[in-house]
Amino acid sequence: MPIFRLETNVSEVPKRDEFKSEVSAAVAKHLGKPEKFVQVILVVGVDMIMGGTADPCGSASLASIGGLGIEENKKISADISAVIEKHVGIKADRCYINFVDMARADVGFNGSTFHK
Repeated sequence: MPIFRLETNVSEVPKRDEFKSEVSAAVAKHLGKPEKFVQVILVVGVDMIMGGTADPCGSASLASIGGLGIEENKKISADISAVIEKHVGIKADRCYINFVDMARADVGFNGSTFHK
């Protein structure tokens, strides 16, 4: 159920599908989850600034049931930041990534939750 969401003030991302595919594959790899459950959301043209300037910036989040942690998040951050810079043009120091470890009971899917 990993969900990656990037909101950015960049208004045009020429290869959106490539970006989403690369992020999806990276998230699945790092979290050890089947990619069929990974969701990637890209929201462009958001009215935002960072550090007092409107230079390209973004705010991202990665929510997952497990797979996150101190060392894991550092590796994910490095890989995802590189993909963001490559496709969206946001430098790593212009985007925060928030990591959210979700409880199974707090994620609804297919008419129920992931809690067994």
